[in-house]
Amino acid sequence: MVHSSKLKYIAIAICLILFPFSIYAAGLGKLNVISGLGEPLKADIELLSVTAEELSSINATIAPIQAYQDQGLEKPASHNDIKIEVAKNARGMPVLKLRSVQPITDAFLDMLIQVDWSSGRLLREYTVLLDPPGYTGEANTNGQPNAVQSPKVATEKNKETTSAKESVNSEVTTHPVSSATSEIKSSEVKPQKKSKSHPSKSDQPPTTEFATESNSGQEHTTERGDTLSKLAHELKPEGVSLEQMLVGLYQENPQAFDGDNMNRLKVGQIVRVPSQDSLQGISKSVARKEVRVHAANWNAYKNKLAGIVEESAGSEAAVATQSASGKVVTEDKTAAVAKASKDVVKLSAVETPAKTADDKVLKDKVAALQE
Repeated sequence: MVHSSKLKYIAIAICLILFPFSIYAAGLGKLNVISGLGEPLKADIELLSVTAEELSSINATIAPIQAYQDQGLEKPASHNDIKIEVAKNARGMPVLKLRSVQPITDAFLDMLIQVDWSSGRLLREYTVLLDPPGYTGEANTNGQPNAVQSPKVATEKNKETTSAKESVNSEVTTHPVSSATSEIKSSEVKPQKKSKSHPSKSDQPPTTEFATESNSGQEHTTERGDTLSKLAHELKPEGVSLEQMLVGLYQENPQAFDGDNMNRLKVGQIVRVPSQDSLQGISKSVARKEVRVHAANWNAYKNKLAGIVEESAGSEAAVATQSASGKVVTEDKTAAVAKASKDVVKLSAVETPAKTADDKVLKDKVAALQE
């Protein structure tokens, strides 16, 4: 009897020890963005290790401004418009659905998600770089991949904050697409999508999917539909922030971007994945500022294009107006010529009786002389 009581107490103690772990086992996973820049936000966040009982008590919101300040973040007013609800995705997995009514015009979002349930609270920061709707990168005019030189692997990365900024400018090339001579390697990171223009080489080992333990040194040939944020999400290793991955990929592959902007990824470019040490050597604060600068430049570039389109439309309207007025002038000139012709005819008609009268006078004089 005493032995069974001891076993009972031991079992209760084990349950009490394990119970807190079950409470805090819930977590947030990957964020999947569905919407684009200038559209109402549509995104899903995976819920990890959540039981059916916990789902009913979970309440998720954008964290209050005090939580942002505690994390050293600014909370834009647009974040207050984002609503979060617990639901299941198409695969039946529990997710947090992030939705907004108003369009999101900031290309860079730094959100702090707060999740409360019956026995705990969780805060997690998510960084999102929104791409324009339907943006597929800068395509070639001939539709063929550009022949570019593979970027060289840096032997040493300077971990100082100032050097991280300088490296962006020092490594940017003038996009020598036409003068490059080396061929694009046919080995894709995704083996089922092999390059059609270059057959695979027998001496190259088969590459693996992005979801590997270490992506360092891998290469990916950009395709239509690829964006830097998409690649960064797929390639980012543990312990590296999204901003570090964005800046690291940009610094490692400056030739893959048009206009020295990480938002303008070109098609048919070889993108090499930096080492994890190099990525972690980039200051998080510097990376965050760098991404914001590129986002601001991207918005300025879009506004400039919009201005050019409007100016072009105005010029076409002016040309059309001038063409219409030219037709009217032509008709007026024709009428003037026709009027002048009628006047000439009238003058000719007046001269005829005068000439006849003169002839009669001469005839009369001749007749008088003859008599």
